[in-house]
Amino acid sequence: MSNTTAVSTQADLINQIYLYNQIFTRYTLGFALTMGNFGSILDILVFSQAHMRKNTCSMYFLACAISELFTFNVGDSTRMLNFGYKISIYNMFDWLCRVRYYITFAFVAIPHYFIILASIDRYFASSRNARRRQWSSPRIARRLIIGNILLWLIVYSHCLIYYTNQTGQCSTYGDAYDWFLRIQDAICAAFLPLMLMCIFGWLTLKNIWAIGKQIRPNQEDQTLNTMSRKDVQLIKLLIYQVAIFSLLFMPQPCFFIYDLSTYYTPKSPVRVAIEFFINNAVHCLVYIKFSCTILINLSTSKLFRFELYRLIQTKIFRRKRQHAVIIATHRGTEHH
Repeated sequence: MSNTTAVSTQADLINQIYLYNQIFTRYTLGFALTMGNFGSILDILVFSQAHMRKNTCSMYFLACAISELFTFNVGDSTRMLNFGYKISIYNMFDWLCRVRYYITFAFVAIPHYFIILASIDRYFASSRNARRRQWSSPRIARRLIIGNILLWLIVYSHCLIYYTNQTGQCSTYGDAYDWFLRIQDAICAAFLPLMLMCIFGWLTLKNIWAIGKQIRPNQEDQTLNTMSRKDVQLIKLLIYQVAIFSLLFMPQPCFFIYDLSTYYTPKSPVRVAIEFFINNAVHCLVYIKFSCTILINLSTSKLFRFELYRLIQTKIFRRKRQHAVIIATHRGTEHH
């Protein structure tokens, strides 16, 4: 009787864990999908303005916002439907299974490396060395943006071959490829981005501090002459993004290490359920991280708030005023 009760209690616990995972996924990924799409559209509207596109950092932010639309509407939405509502769209067709994972892996990496490229760009732009500052140019930025997209589309192209739903469940071919994918994802999507963001974020801060220390009250610095207020504001915005992204990045590499080190360890059903919940939570955190971009921009950047406010005033309210004038003129002519 006691054994039956213990098994029943364990089964109830496992069911509770999976239920909490389902509820957690619905709300976190639902929030990320809504806020992410809304924020990406606002970012695109702000950074796509002609005067903003002249700045290399803005070019990377614009490319990042556009790529995040694929991240949310392919990766986030399908994961929310699968884990939150048990609707597995990508299990319906073999090609959909392959394309879904291909786009998801690629477009989780692509926005990360746009932020890294922006960090590298700001490091060169804030350098006191004139030759290094030349590396911060729109021509180079355009090439790197295209190169970044092509690179990760090529790197993850193997997903189009080694993912299948022949068993009715979208999964990889065998343990060997699964190991390879886990290691590649751990390096490319966790350890490397975190390391590069921290390194170039820190180097940019060092450049800014060095400039501030070496300038006397009545002395101008050539580096600051080449950097506008917009550049300084964008550096500030980028530093906040890198800092918050790095904090939200931490759980992912930690779980990857644990997952790889315990891959062949025998596990109880309760432990499997707990690890499943943690794994899903770590993946949800990736989308939450991207969706927070607009909140970071609005809360930390006067430039972004000003540009968004000006955009609303000139593009929306002006049109309304013009429309009101046309209606008033039309009504006036009707009385004559």
